[in-house]
Amino acid sequence: SQSITPPSSLGCSYTVGYDRVVKKIIDGNNHLGYEISEFSNIEAIKWFDNFMFFPSNFNGSLVTKTILNADSVKRKKIVNNYSIDNERKEMINILAEDNYVGPTDHCCGNFENAIQYNPYIYNGRYVITMYPSISYKINLNKQTETIYENGDSLISESSFKYNPYYLLNEKIVNTSDPTKTIQETFTYSTDYYPSGAYAAMNLRNMISPVITHTRTKANSFLRLTNTYSLINNVPAITSAKEETDKELNKNYSYRYDKEMNPVEVTLQNTESTVYLWGYNYSYIIAAIKNIKYDTLVSRVGATQ
Repeated sequence: SQSITPPSSLGCSYTVGYDRVVKKIIDGNNHLGYEISEFSNIEAIKWFDNFMFFPSNFNGSLVTKTILNADSVKRKKIVNNYSIDNERKEMINILAEDNYVGPTDHCCGNFENAIQYNPYIYNGRYVITMYPSISYKINLNKQTETIYENGDSLISESSFKYNPYYLLNEKIVNTSDPTKTIQETFTYSTDYYPSGAYAAMNLRNMISPVITHTRTKANSFLRLTNTYSLINNVPAITSAKEETDKELNKNYSYRYDKEMNPVEVTLQNTESTVYLWGYNYSYIIAAIKNIKYDTLVSRVGATQ
């Protein structure tokens, strides 16, 4: 079941409608519970003194998510808090002129009912002020998760920070136990000197791919590092490295065809998976493990 309000338009041009959605969770013939999602959905157009404007809001954003078991007992609740950043408003004044230069209330009969009556007219001119364009960025700043178990409530709170391009660069998860605090950090091409692949990524506005992702908890850590290179003058990931405090490191390398489709992924220079592309390099037609790409091509030829 779901509750719906009339669709409204957000200043960022997103259309929203549903403000509460209930999903029934079923595994086979077993009813496991419900997932209730509630979204921000308020009137997106306001009027002030005959002027229309579009205030900033969080429409379309998930506000709360509640998990219930089959007996409708609450098991988990997630609450999201947002902020608005980089808000930009454009006020447009339109000055229109006509040929009338008489009194402002001059018209035939009952002027308030006359079709040519315009309360903003003066000396043949009238001004219309509109606020048609508002853009802004909605950031998830805090997320509170509560788990209900055996009469107790286990609460964790996550905070988020973003870089100047509004990409997540830090996430911290705090609980009542400091030893269980988790910190995650992210870097992107804009965090490095703009040369080579990084310069090409910035030029192409490819700023969202993660270069490094580090996750720490107490004395343990996990770090993923992606290396990008220019392949046919196009930036592409050519290797990746996973590092842990347990020294269980993994290295991956990537190979591409002339259409920049990945054709070989190699782990530790030994285990390879080859992908064959067909239909004019549009779809994967096979994935073959434990063989090198050059060996396979020498046997069956390149695919198209």
